Amino acid sequence: MSREAQGTIILSGHITREDKRSGDYRNLSFEVSPGIVRFDVQYDYTRTRFCESKAGHENVLDIGIFSPGAFDNQHVFRGWSGGARSEFFIGLDDATPGYLSGPLTAGIWTIVLGLYRIGDTGCDYTVTVMFTVGDEVFVLEETARDRIPDGVSGGSVWFVGDLQSHTHHSDAEASVEEIAAVARRRGLDFLAVTDHNTVSHHPELERFSSGDLLLLPGMEVTTYYGHANIWGLRDWVDFRYRESKEIPRVIQAAHAQDALISINHPHTDCSWEYGWVDGFDAIEVWQGLWNADNLAAVQWWDELLSEGKRIVGVGGSDRHQPRHYDPHFPHQVGTPATRVRASRLSTDAILTGIRAGHVTIAAEPGGPWISLRVIRGDGVRADIGDELTVYAGEELTVDCSIQGANNNTLELVSAGEVIEYRTVTSDNWHTQFSLHVNRTTYLRAQLHTGSEEAARERDSYPLFRALTNPIYIEILLSDDRMKDA
Repeated sequence: MSREAQGTIILSGHITREDKRSGDYRNLSFEVSPGIVRFDVQYDYTRTRFCESKAGHENVLDIGIFSPGAFDNQHVFRGWSGGARSEFFIGLDDATPGYLSGPLTAGIWTIVLGLYRIGDTGCDYTVTVMFTVGDEVFVLEETARDRIPDGVSGGSVWFVGDLQSHTHHSDAEASVEEIAAVARRRGLDFLAVTDHNTVSHHPELERFSSGDLLLLPGMEVTTYYGHANIWGLRDWVDFRYRESKEIPRVIQAAHAQDALISINHPHTDCSWEYGWVDGFDAIEVWQGLWNADNLAAVQWWDELLSEGKRIVGVGGSDRHQPRHYDPHFPHQVGTPATRVRASRLSTDAILTGIRAGHVTIAAEPGGPWISLRVIRGDGVRADIGDELTVYAGEELTVDCSIQGANNNTLELVSAGEVIEYRTVTSDNWHTQFSLHVNRTTYLRAQLHTGSEEAARERDSYPLFRALTNPIYIEILLSDDRMKDA
């Protein structure tokens, strides 16, 4: 099999602040001739001064590439590395992480520059494309998305996992194999690998999944105005949107694949600027180590729940895994951990559990964990994520068990307000509340390290250790009572 260099193309230009105001992306086209078996891309641009922000330099340009075809066709996507790399390659049977190997179709390809940050004086850029010709034959192999394991049966049980993580397919250092090894050491049952704007990691997920660990296919839709996770997708979903009115297209693309979509870390420095958009399945209310940004996310979640929206609250470490695993580092895969009740350890079953709201969150894979249920006078009960219909004023029993949280404070939340406090007095603790409900609402529980007295004062935000999704309480109208009589 012979290979030889065949030419170089240089694409250059200047981007201004006005260009950024007009659009977030610049498309650069180049032609791939028949017989090309690989091309390498390098790019550089003027960084200018350093900014005191996460973005770093005053100018920041991201990069990705698309093969010939309509831009709204998901199958023309061939890779995205954002600002994590200054070069990449694509070949018939190999590619830089973040990019998809395969046939190099002759025709017009498009490099996309993402205009993340443009300084006052603008930004010069240079993109160099170097071609290699050869006579290799590409053999199409079955992809992992067609071979994600069905999982192991376990009845309806709780599985512990993490719904956001990153590898070297976007802006982390670790490979899929390396982050899977860390997930096993941390005691996770499942891990969603959600690299930014790419699905190039998907073919590796089945290879490093096994009976004790399921790697969920995912992608973090990373725009310049907010991030969203998609879990269970088969094909890439476009991310190049800047207005709220465009976001339903992302939601529809996810749901067309029977995937779930969640708003990520809405109040961090990568905040969600689109506002609420109907159709989202979940909100990441707990990202990484607990902090004030997470508290703001929980408060927004409560506002939406109080408006009658049934949105699942989830957690995700957002861990950008390094090559070296340091067990003493406080922020790890599984910090926080999301526990999902499912019929078995499989992608479909985990997504079904999330969709149903059978979800709790804890600071670590070992907990602490809250079990919550509401019981009517006739013995009918509802667990986390379920709905219970009651008559106005009917007495209910709220049953709560907690493992591993001695001396913490339990709070019962309804319509965004804490309606009950209890101090947990052992690591295997159980309590009950009697409750009368006169309006349609929801009940959820949360656990923190503050004292009950400090929590009532709310003079500072407490350190959360666990929370549950709601149980929904639906009030029967008087005519419904007559029908039942």
